[in-house]
Amino acid sequence: MLQFLHALNCVPGMHYKILAKLWEKFEDWRYVWEAASPEALFAAGLNSEIVYKIFQARKEFDADAAMTHLWENDVIILNKETSEYPELLKQVPDAPFILYRKGAALNSSLKYIAMVGTRKPSAYGEKMTYDLASAFAARNCVIVSGLALGIDAIAHFGAVSQKKPTVAILASGIGEITPYCHEQFAEKILESGGTFLSEYPPCDPPYQGR
Repeated sequence: MLQFLHALNCVPGMHYKILAKLWEKFEDWRYVWEAASPEALFAAGLNSEIVYKIFQARKEFDADAAMTHLWENDVIILNKETSEYPELLKQVPDAPFILYRKGAALNSSLKYIAMVGTRKPSAYGEKMTYDLASAFAARNCVIVSGLALGIDAIAHFGAVSQKKPTVAILASGIGEITPYCHEQFAEKILESGGTFLSEYPPCDPPYQGR
């Protein structure tokens, strides 16, 4: 069923609220992708624009081929029924229906610590972030951040400096690492056993507000 959720997630203009309406009404991604009529989609609360886009996508998007492409590029799909999907994230009211993961699998037995902050930290902020992240990582805690400039990147770097895994939550698709200046650093994260996660399709670009 994951291929149908992925296909829907790739429809232009698709987002959490629309997926939530579809799940509440049908609880069957395959039905929505393959069989739901326009009338059924309207009854779920969708507007004509997104219904049109879904039907256009049905003609142009090969769900099975898309899944094969993900596997070939070492991208794994998680949904809320996947054992790897974080339990704490499930408790969030608008937890994503789908996550894309590249790199090491998430491990519920490990301790994860989120570290995020300003893109323009002071010298003191940079040092404290690096020192804390390094210390946590050395004690086998996994640093989670957003790979953005500033505090986020420094937190990841602190973990990598200890040759420890870190999890980067992206504001873009996994195939579109941003900011672009972090592309080489992203490789080091993977080499250190780290992970990239995103709720957006792999080639989805970032936009302001994420």
